[in-house]
Amino acid sequence: MPNRAFHNKVNRAILGKNYAWVNKLMDAPSQSMGKKHRKVLHGPLDALIVSAVSKDSKAGAAVLLHSLTDQMSSAFNDVLSKKPKSDKYFKLKKH
Repeated sequence: MPNRAFHNKVNRAILGKNYAWVNKLMDAPSQSMGKKHRKVLHGPLDALIVSAVSKDSKAGAAVLLHSLTDQMSSAFNDVLSKKPKSDKYFKLKKH
């Protein structure tokens, strides 16, 4: 899972502002829920609510970027953690 500083950098690069409060809000449940915290505040409806409450449409975009970054990180880690079923592709053939 990306840390908050990484989420802030992504937001700053794409949205022009780090939206640290959005990332803090979204990751708050992770203390008690672990990776399952992504079931809370990580959806498109949550982005609309954050935008409406904050009166900042980019805050909603920050919610979506946070969620997307989490998903990409998990997918990348899953690919890296998978061990090949066979090491035939990784062995050098002797000639």
